Amino acid sequence: MKNLALTLSIALASTAFAAPMLASGGEAKQVTVRFADLNLANDAGVEALYSRIRGAAREACAGAEGRSAAQRSEWNACMSVAMDGAVASVNSAALSSKHLATMGGLSGSVAKTK
Repeated sequence: MKNLALTLSIALASTAFAAPMLASGGEAKQVTVRFADLNLANDAGVEALYSRIRGAAREACAGAEGRSAAQRSEWNACMSVAMDGAVASVNSAALSSKHLATMGGLSGSVAKTK
């Protein structure tokens, strides 16, 4: 079965909330996104997977969101790293294109695939 483990250990290590969370026994969150039921050769499948990845990233980054500018920046960084990593892991040109278009070209770490 195709699935994707969305691991945020890199995201958590690069954010201010990581130290207190990990120091108190917390662990980096890992969320699995299943997509064996999707056909990534069509737009509907790509849209569905992208939505699942975004939902998983929100779940994994929960706790980073807040009202202050610093908290919002931390949440945005967590989401970017999670989304970039998940999209790159799938290794789909269509999904990568969707991600780059959605992120407004701000996401530079997603490699385009053939």
